[in-house]
Amino acid sequence: MKKQKNIILSALAIFMLISFASCGDQHASGGRIVRGGDLPSVSEVGTEADEIVEEERATERVQTEQTELYMVICMKTNGSILRVFDIKKGRQEDYTYNDATYFLDKYGNYISASQMLPGRIVNLETSRKTGELSTVQISDEAWEYDGVKRFSIQEDEKIFTIADTKYYYEDDLHVFSEEDMVRLSDIGENDILRVQGIGKQILTISITTGHGLIQLANTELFEGGWLSLSAKTYLKVTKDMQIEAAEGTYLLSVANDGYGDTKEITVKRGETTVVDLDELKGEGPKFCTVTFEVGVENAVMTLDGQVIDYTQPQQIRYGIHRLEIVAEGYETWSKRLYVNSEEATIQVAMTSDASAATEKDNTEQSSETKDSKDSKDAKDSKDTKSTEQKEDGQSGKNAGSKAGTLAGSKAGSKRNSGNKSTESSGTEKSTEKNTEKSSEKSDSKSTRDYLKTLSEIIDTLTGSSSGSK
Repeated sequence: MKKQKNIILSALAIFMLISFASCGDQHASGGRIVRGGDLPSVSEVGTEADEIVEEERATERVQTEQTELYMVICMKTNGSILRVFDIKKGRQEDYTYNDATYFLDKYGNYISASQMLPGRIVNLETSRKTGELSTVQISDEAWEYDGVKRFSIQEDEKIFTIADTKYYYEDDLHVFSEEDMVRLSDIGENDILRVQGIGKQILTISITTGHGLIQLANTELFEGGWLSLSAKTYLKVTKDMQIEAAEGTYLLSVANDGYGDTKEITVKRGETTVVDLDELKGEGPKFCTVTFEVGVENAVMTLDGQVIDYTQPQQIRYGIHRLEIVAEGYETWSKRLYVNSEEATIQVAMTSDASAATEKDNTEQSSETKDSKDSKDAKDSKDTKSTEQKEDGQSGKNAGSKAGTLAGSKAGSKRNSGNKSTESSGTEKSTEKNTEKSSEKSDSKSTRDYLKTLSEIIDTLTGSSSGSK
């Protein structure tokens, strides 16, 4: 009986050993984290691309289900609990960690626990003794794309497009806003995202920069006027207007028909900020003292179609105005003027017609000169190569060819030495001088060689030889 108990305990120990070993087992990685242009891509957009996505969706679903990967849901510092989503099993699980738990990036470098952000794809190892986490490492099987601004969503097809590349997602897609789980439809067009996935499948989306709403109240006085956010975004005011804006702090300005002011507002993620425009109308109508600095004489300036004296400060009513300046010999300067402050100085830099024409001519001339030079270089290279091939092919043949080459080289050298070319390089000029000096020193020798070669030609043509003579 005792022997039987020992056998049972041994078998149980082996079973527990195998179970604990499988908990800590990590599958070999076959992926990598990529950024920006390295993202896996799908071919052209359209029906063919949709078919490719569907095929890859089926294949990669099987591969993902066979991989032990976990998605970070949240970290609870109270109780030291890491909540994850088991991608293979499709369920949430809680693990405890302690001061001895290693948190690693995908390269195996130590990082803080705070970097295990919601949505991160990780591999886990647990202690065989305590069952607590021994290692939490960002998986290298998943890619991560941060700072996503250009995206679109087709919820009916479960297609998520980043830039011009299509990806797909499943029903278990997790979308995070900070530590909260949100719906896919809660993502705004001005949001900035961090996206993670494997192959063409997106597993998690995190809203790193969210959005809120600006609700305008008491808009009557400013309807038809203009509103600006930190002088970057300009919008025409409509009744009870609502604006979606990225979270952050803005200087909101409104101006219309002599009324307006500026106010600092803060847009919070997922919240609505109400701005009462009655608080910004002030005592009107208001005017701005505008000073113009125009570096052109005899220019004519018009404001909303009326000629004004730009040499004197002008009182301009709050709102949007059209400013235009014309001067003989200069291109017309035309801008939209947004007036919403007590004082302003506007510097005008006009471009002369002559400068614009000269710049255009220089650009065209530079292009033509470059093309001409490139063409000449290509021709010279081709001619040189052709000459070298010709000389190589005829080397050692009849004496007539040899004499013709020698005579042509001599005549060409004299002709080149007598003509100065602005297109010749320093190397070519140096070669011409050396050739000329060499020609002068060996003139008599060259003449004798030429006569001798000519004699050989005559002998070849007549069928006799100098030896028979």
